[in-house]
Amino acid sequence: MPSPYLVLALACALFGAGVLSVLGVARFTERHNRRLARERLVTLLERWRRYARMEGDRRAIRRQAHACDPALFWSTLENLTLDLTRKEWRRLTFTLGRSRHVTDERWVLRGDSPWRRELAARRLSLIHSPGARRALRRAMQDGPELVAFAAAIGLARQRDAWALRWIFDHPYYFATRPSRARTALLRAFGPGATAALATKLATGISDVKLERAVIERLGAAGHLPAAPAIAMRLTSAALELRVAAARALGRLQALDRVDALMAALRDERWEVRAQAAHALGRIGASDAVPGLAAALTDPSWWVRRHSAYALARLGAEGAAALSAEAVVSPDRYARDIAREALDGKRVKRPA
Repeated sequence: MPSPYLVLALACALFGAGVLSVLGVARFTERHNRRLARERLVTLLERWRRYARMEGDRRAIRRQAHACDPALFWSTLENLTLDLTRKEWRRLTFTLGRSRHVTDERWVLRGDSPWRRELAARRLSLIHSPGARRALRRAMQDGPELVAFAAAIGLARQRDAWALRWIFDHPYYFATRPSRARTALLRAFGPGATAALATKLATGISDVKLERAVIERLGAAGHLPAAPAIAMRLTSAALELRVAAARALGRLQALDRVDALMAALRDERWEVRAQAAHALGRIGASDAVPGLAAALTDPSWWVRRHSAYALARLGAEGAAALSAEAVVSPDRYARDIAREALDGKRVKRPA
């Protein structure tokens, strides 16, 4: 008669073998499903890519979109975003605009969950169709701010002029967003919006935060015709506008605005003085050497540093001013920062 312990051991072994078999089958099934999903994605990517490039049948593309599940549909579109030209993308997504997946997201955009509605707005921003655009415009007006901002970004990427006008008509709407987010929103409208933004700045913007975003956007775009309007903000009562204006003029390399930046070197706030010094270095104006040399004794370390490194960028005249300050300046901090900038200028960087 077998021992009870032996029977128990055999039972445990059989149970363990059964569990391992089930786990093995489950893992095999999961890997198999993942492989099938990847194959379906690759197949759909290739078919939709060919259609976007003027190959394939419109009805076939719509049937494929209807047959696939939502995850595959949106995953395919997201994977194609960096692979197609704007014209190809519009052709593909206009064809897919009446897909059931797009219709479902339009209904979700009217739902109760802000987080799910934000996802719907981001998805619909991929679709260049009148229906998707109307849904995004409605979401931008209805809010909440989380959903409205996602819808605004989507419309900006579609270069929607109505959305840009609406943002300026309701400047307070995205006031809680960080400055970088507001600037990124304006940049999403693309180069075609640059002239319109410059016009808005020249005529005046009622909201300081939006005005700052416009200045940053124009500076990043290198739109030199906006330099006069930007330079006017160097004397604004708002600190953030003065800082943004100085930074933007440096990016624009606005040589004809050197006098305004020299005046900004005497601003009461160190943030403005520092940005003005940095801008003068980027512009490369030799006329700024005396003012920058004087700024080496500024109470703020950042102003001294930006002034010294600006002088280092101004060729022989700047280097001569640094050498003189490094030796004869009665201010030890000015001597130190002048030597640091000179040492940095002499370091040979690898090609």
